Amino acid sequence: MADYRFAYHCLRQCGWRADQITLNISRSGRGSAYDHVLDAYPAEVHANRKGVGQRDLLVVIDADTQPEGGRERQLAERLRVAGEPARGRKERISLWVPRRQMETWVHFLKHGKADEQTDYKRLHAVRDEDRKPEAQKFARMLATRQPLPPGAVRSMRKAVDEFERIRTTPVGKSPVRRQRKGR
Repeated sequence: MADYRFAYHCLRQCGWRADQITLNISRSGRGSAYDHVLDAYPAEVHANRKGVGQRDLLVVIDADTQPEGGRERQLAERLRVAGEPARGRKERISLWVPRRQMETWVHFLKHGKADEQTDYKRLHAVRDEDRKPEAQKFARMLATRQPLPPGAVRSMRKAVDEFERIRTTPVGKSPVRRQRKGR
């Protein structure tokens, strides 16, 4: 839920209304949260494609200890297995894949330095309410196309590029669908 709140605050700061944001989150006690995202991804992409221009899809899933690009390849493979075409360059489907986890981004935004090997979740108990200022800081950078500070972790840089896929909200936009790894 904490990753959702981070993404939610970013979207709100960038101009989405609360009624334009919906959530698809794994329910606790029902298996792995990243498995939920991987399992739900093809259906969410299919629904997004059926409503072309009507909604965006923001997928937030931690990379954990996967190699760079590992989660993205897993998501692409799930589309292939489901018989869905690969994600197109112009599709309004954005992937945010923090390495190791969202706490890496929060730590960088708060302290100005981080690496993608350290497990900040265990080193720094980042509570949900502590994420809002960092989410808003990241959102301001996204909204104004401000460059990330020097030393920003690679997964954040990729997220900035991914955000461009959903940056503008078409008139009459229906809800943004978001999948994320649960906590």
